[in-house]
Amino acid sequence: MGMDVYEYIKNRRSVRKFLDMPVEWDKMSLMIDAAKSAPSAGNLQGWRFIVVTNRNAIRKIADAALHQTWLETAPAVIVACSDVDRYSKYYGKRGNKLYSIQDLSMAVANILVMAEAQGLGSCFIGAFEEEAVKRELKIPESLDVQALIAVGYADEKPPEPAKLHLRDVVFFETYGNRVRRQGIWPLEKHIDKGREALEVFTTKVKEKSKEVVDAVKEKVPEQPKEEVVEESKEAPKQEEPKDQELPEPPKQAPAGISSDVLEQIKQMKKKRTE
Repeated sequence: MGMDVYEYIKNRRSVRKFLDMPVEWDKMSLMIDAAKSAPSAGNLQGWRFIVVTNRNAIRKIADAALHQTWLETAPAVIVACSDVDRYSKYYGKRGNKLYSIQDLSMAVANILVMAEAQGLGSCFIGAFEEEAVKRELKIPESLDVQALIAVGYADEKPPEPAKLHLRDVVFFETYGNRVRRQGIWPLEKHIDKGREALEVFTTKVKEKSKEVVDAVKEKVPEQPKEEVVEESKEAPKQEEPKDQELPEPPKQAPAGISSDVLEQIKQMKKKRTE
């Protein structure tokens, strides 16, 4: 599973064109469940999600999202909100302005990865008029709308965007320090090793899981199956068909019958009587 998660993260793209197909609720439920499994400050879990599938409502959300008309093709939009009053109560200004955003961002990231894992496309949207979205969806003032997530079956395959190298974003011990020890650069050369190690680990975990399942199956006695005895109804015996009686061959061949045919009839009659 670990290798799968890495591939889902790497393969995820921002999709802005969707097929006209609804998203199954079992898949939607898994995405939201993954979102609420994210960590949160003090385990406050201040996130709230509104799943919008009404076409008219999605059109109005697209207008509120600075007229991003492509959003109208999405069969579902998840509106991600944060209960900022709850964060303010426990953590004051820092909870309101930072923790609430951090927590919801981690939850939304889980939605994006789970969408990819289920064969769905998704797109994070941060540009929108918050008050317009609140009015349309009747969201209380105590909540901040922090993100829109378009979800559906992709009708496009966006190319992989350019990404910074590891050496551009990683420092050691202090900012700007790229010197760790001899032989560590470039960092990219360690990725393949890491992927190989992850694949080996994943394989071992799967094998161990199978061993555990097999061991449990051996300990649990199989329940004896009740034998269902059906009353056998004997079919009425049918009399075996009797051989058709052959006529007694004449001593002399009648007109039109050769002596050879007459001899054959005699032989057949003889065999039947033996």
